[in-house]
Amino acid sequence: MHPSLRKRMDQTVTRNAFTGYGAGGEPSYSTSASTFKARFEPLLEMVVGAGGREVVAKGVFIVAETSTGGTPNFGIQDKITDPDSKTPKILRVETVRHFRDGVDHQMVWVI
Repeated sequence: MHPSLRKRMDQTVTRNAFTGYGAGGEPSYSTSASTFKARFEPLLEMVVGAGGREVVAKGVFIVAETSTGGTPNFGIQDKITDPDSKTPKILRVETVRHFRDGVDHQMVWVI
């Protein structure tokens, strides 16, 4: 990640991985969480979500590495918890790769 972008990662988000569905059809998530450096950019933008539907995103998290240097690995069904302890729905995840180092960061659009 470019040093000027890394300096702007002034928040943290938490990821709980999607593990499946419970007996009643509700989603279930891993009890262990990973914390990532991030930055939230509020916006109103049409994005193509799961199933190919266009949905208005309310913002995007730019997600960098974990505090221990692990790469971000969000999936569309995972749970993201923002700095205010809110859990917005993930609409789209885009992984940005660096040509030498693999994953650079992820863009996580939320509603």
